[in-house]
Amino acid sequence: MTQNSYFIIIYFFVVISFITFLFSLRTLGYNNAPAYMNGFYLYNLVGFLAACGMWAIPNFFIVNNVLILFNYGFLGYFFLKITGKHKNINAVSLIYIFFFIVTIFLLIPNLKGYPMAKSVSAISNLGELSLIGYYFYSILGIKNELDMRREPAFWIALGVFIYLVLVIPMALFDDFLRVKLAASRFYLLSLIYPFAILILQLFFIRAFIVTKKLVN
Repeated sequence: MTQNSYFIIIYFFVVISFITFLFSLRTLGYNNAPAYMNGFYLYNLVGFLAACGMWAIPNFFIVNNVLILFNYGFLGYFFLKITGKHKNINAVSLIYIFFFIVTIFLLIPNLKGYPMAKSVSAISNLGELSLIGYYFYSILGIKNELDMRREPAFWIALGVFIYLVLVIPMALFDDFLRVKLAASRFYLLSLIYPFAILILQLFFIRAFIVTKKLVN
């Protein structure tokens, strides 16, 4: 990837993250909005600041490690909260905590700024994927299609699910593909990351629009 291409992708991250953050602010000040949406704009604010940091901070590895923990902790808590008091929630919580602890221990050697192994990111993503899978399982037979389409949590979960399905294989096999593929082909394959980010942000925006409709 050339330097110009890198900055174009970072610019894309900044713009789409800022747009999503603006949409998230539309949900503030509404008492009738779902309680689980309270404070979700903070996640988008951190996402926007992180995108700016990729542009401005020369050594972004330390920040990236912190962001992995924040992302996993915030979304993990969010999905546990929307799943509620389902009968198997305790077992799912233990799985989530296990992945969280493993992620922390794998990140410790990288706190001084060394590049983080892609496998660490994949492990934390697998933890999130398990929570999302359980959320979808918990709403089966409880809510019909129309109810789910009116639920902000459904759009957030679906967006994160699609994002993870796209990026986890790349995170696991990044080093292998980098060696086996020609540079041009690997670059094209790496475009999965910005595409996945775009999908994620669009589903977030949809969730914020649905939230606004609920309070009108």
